Formats: sequence, structure tokens, C-alpha cells
Amino acid sequence: MTPREAELSAALAASQQQNVALNQEIEILKQKIDALVRRIFGAKSEKMNPAQLELFMAGTGPGVAPPRRSPGTSGRGSCHGRSPDGSSGRSSRHRRAEKRPPPAPAGTPAGHGGDY
Repeated sequence: MTPREAELSAALAASQQQNVALNQEIEILKQKIDALVRRIFGAKSEKMNPAQLELFMAGTGPGVAPPRRSPGTSGRGSCHGRSPDGSSGRSSRHRRAEKRPPPAPAGTPAGHGGDY
């Protein structure tokens, strides 16, 4: 065996040892990831009530039509259109936004409105 062959053989053996060690580390890391995923997204985070499943299955059979919308509603939620009682249905946050003063004119410091 030539000196070059001995050098390459030693490098190959070192690489194979490193490969084994890295594969072991990968397996350990995979196990840690699996444990964390089970901890975060496992059965403890969402517990299913059997009654909820029965309700879901009862409404998904053949011949079951989707819920109908009443005329005049956009289907976007309660803040669009009117409620059945005639009110706008807007939350207090939306009402506060409507009562805000207009922005300060350009060239004036914000919040002063031109009055010094």
C-alpha cells in the first residue's frame, strides 16, 4: 500500500465515523422534534367532545342544503349591512373610529391641528 492509499484509507475511515455520529445526532433530533410536536399539537391541546362530532355528522348527510341567507345580507358578518332589529350592528370599536377628528392639515405637527 502506497503512502497515498494509506492517507486516503485513513480519511475514509474518519469520514465514516463522522457519518455514523451525525446520523445518530439526526435520529436524536428527530425524536426531540416529534416529542415537541406531540406536546404542542397532541391530544391534550384539542379535546373533542363526542357530542360535537355527532352534531357535525348530523349536518353533513346527503340532501342537506347549506344554510340560506336572508335577502339583503352580504354574508360578510354583522358589521356590514343591518341587523334584523334595524341597527347597524357595528361594534363600539367601529363607532369610535367614526367619531375621530379629521387628520391634521399638511405642514402642521400632528395633534395640534394648526392651533399654536
